[in-house]
Amino acid sequence: MERFRSSLADTLLRQRAFVRVTLVAALVLGSHAMYDTFAVIRRTQAGISPATVGVLWAESVAAEVLVFLFLGPRLLRVVTPTAALAVVASSGLMRWAVMGQTADVAALGLVQPLHGHNGHVPGFVDHPSEQFYTDCRS
Repeated sequence: MERFRSSLADTLLRQRAFVRVTLVAALVLGSHAMYDTFAVIRRTQAGISPATVGVLWAESVAAEVLVFLFLGPRLLRVVTPTAALAVVASSGLMRWAVMGQTADVAALGLVQPLHGHNGHVPGFVDHPSEQFYTDCRS
């Protein structure tokens, strides 16, 4: 069993596409954890009530679930993994740009759903699909 794991790891690490996607996923998930921590601090210091901060956070979690269950699988059926990564990155850039410029609850509420793209497009991070690996090999 140990030999099999070592062989599998060696095989995966030799695939440039796998290494690139793993690196991008690690960066996305790492930024996600840092964001969660500092968003709460920033928003409460800007005068947003803890209850409203919780609602904003719940909105982003709901978006994650919807993307994970519905949008992500459809996205991966119609675009390549590279294009899906571009959608994820663009969504993150737009969301972070707005959040970095304002603490307005309405603006934050409008960009929170974009959080669903940042790490929960199935086939990249949580549940690698056979189609994803097929696309990476080509």
